[in-house]
Amino acid sequence: MPATAQINARIAVSCKASGDAGLAAAGLSPSQAIRALWELAGRNVDTPEAITDALFPDRQKQREADARAQRQEKSRLIAQGPNIVRNAYVAGGITGAPNASLSFSELKEAAAMEQYGETMGWSTRE
Repeated sequence: MPATAQINARIAVSCKASGDAGLAAAGLSPSQAIRALWELAGRNVDTPEAITDALFPDRQKQREADARAQRQEKSRLIAQGPNIVRNAYVAGGITGAPNASLSFSELKEAAAMEQYGETMGWSTRE
C-alpha cells in the first residue's frame, strides 16, 4: 500500500452535513471526493483555470460571457470599417476628419506625397 497523508479541514457543520448527503447520493465517501479533488488539481497543475472551472462553474460562465462581449465589441468596431477614424475624429470634436472614401493606394500615395513630395520635387496630381 502506498504511503498516505492526512488532510484536516474546518468547515461549517451545515456545509459538512449537506456535503456528506450529496456525496452519499453520488456513492462517494468524503475521502474519495478529496482524493478526486487532489487528482484533478495534480492533473491540471499547468492549467489552474481548469481547476477553478470545475469547482466554480459560475466563474467559467462569467469568463465566457466576458469573452463573448469582447468579441462582440471587436465585431462592432470591425463593422465600422473605414469610417472608424472619421468617427473617432467626430467623437473627439476634431475638425478636418480625413477622407475615408480614398482607397488604400490613394491614402498611401497621399502619405508619401505629404512626407517626401517637396523634398523629391514631386508635384501633386490633380
